[in-house]
Amino acid sequence: MNRSLGNVLFANFGETSSAGGGATAGGTQKPIEASDAGVMMAYSQKVIIVPGYGLAVAQAQHKVWELSQLLIDHGVTVRFAIHPVAGRMPDT
Repeated sequence: MNRSLGNVLFANFGETSSAGGGATAGGTQKPIEASDAGVMMAYSQKVIIVPGYGLAVAQAQHKVWELSQLLIDHGVTVRFAIHPVAGRMPDT
């Protein structure tokens, strides 16, 4: 945080390298369908849901609550968490 608005908007504009000194992530990616994610969560012991801005914009809070109720019915421990800096604007 602690960055000026100009720094946030214009710093490193168009730069494609990562901020970690050029390190890249390795491994492979595998696409997953929503039904596969649901099956994996149903077999989990604990699930933590961290709702964000996209959930609010999509007005999907009722669907997330329905998902959590289904998981609880399957014996999964469901918790909700809040990101510590969600919604904060940098100091100018």
